[in-house]
Amino acid sequence: GESSSLNIARLLGIPVVLVLDVKSMAESAVLPVLGFKAVAADVRVAGLILNRVGSKRHLELVEKSLKKHCDVELLGFIPLSRAIQMPQRHLGLFTAEDGILTRDFLNELTGLVKQNVDINRLMDNTEITLPSSRLDSTGRKERLCKIAVARDRAFCFYYQDNLDMLERQGAELVYFSPLKDRTLPEADALYIGGGYPELYAEELSKNQSMLEDVRAFSYSGRPVYAECGGFMYLSKGILVNQNERYPMAGVYPVWTRLKTKRASLGYREVMLNEDTIIGKKGSLIRGHEFHYSEIIEPTDSLHNVYKNAEGFFVKNTLSSYIHIHFASNPEIVRSLINSAIKHRY
Repeated sequence: GESSSLNIARLLGIPVVLVLDVKSMAESAVLPVLGFKAVAADVRVAGLILNRVGSKRHLELVEKSLKKHCDVELLGFIPLSRAIQMPQRHLGLFTAEDGILTRDFLNELTGLVKQNVDINRLMDNTEITLPSSRLDSTGRKERLCKIAVARDRAFCFYYQDNLDMLERQGAELVYFSPLKDRTLPEADALYIGGGYPELYAEELSKNQSMLEDVRAFSYSGRPVYAECGGFMYLSKGILVNQNERYPMAGVYPVWTRLKTKRASLGYREVMLNEDTIIGKKGSLIRGHEFHYSEIIEPTDSLHNVYKNAEGFFVKNTLSSYIHIHFASNPEIVRSLINSAIKHRY
């Protein structure tokens, strides 16, 4: 697809390293490699790393098949090891904030890579010459506004690009925790990303002073932008396990609940139906959607400003289940900063 890793490599003209899971495979492991080379003949394959190799004999069988049927250089392998298995949950892997990247885990992982992967060869094969960046790496010195960003275990899904772009365009980012902090920091705008609010619903709901601050901030007309878990936080509340209700900020007059099955997954392109805090009417914005929660009540009472998607706008608060990438339309950052300046207290 247009946004696949393969197409990004093709657009940038950079080589790729294939990482192949060979658990329960032997001679047939060559087939995905041949398939990739057939489909992506215009992309240089810099090498292959085998993952989850079960034994020395397993490695020999796979390596023999690779040498016989294709000319991709084998750079090494990662053995099958319980010590480096990462647990999963409904939105994928656990995050660094969950504390699973312990020193022992990292030492075990780096040790296995050092022992079994030719790092020098990997670096040589993937060396490229990068053009000089047109972006000012030092960033804008003048700070035009201050944006409070929710960031903790409950809210940890952010495109780093988005945060970097805000800072380069003059925003000072002030991070806070809806879980632990009792009040919002002084700010001209508020950015609440996605995460796992459903896992911390009770703690979030008990932090009444923070909920009141967030609600008052929205009602004041200052810009608030929220995505997915951030939208759940701004709803009336979150329903967990069918019967546990945890009230939230109540900016939007609807409840949300967590489903056992995935509600939505995929890339999204939306158009703004009217002027908002992230752009003017007709602006196109891209991002992705991935969540297990849904809105319980009908959304008739919510003012939707996204065409063919859900983007709810009240006062100057915009929320959606879509995680947008600000680089898809540079007007997003300028609009958000200008809105913060315009509505500054």
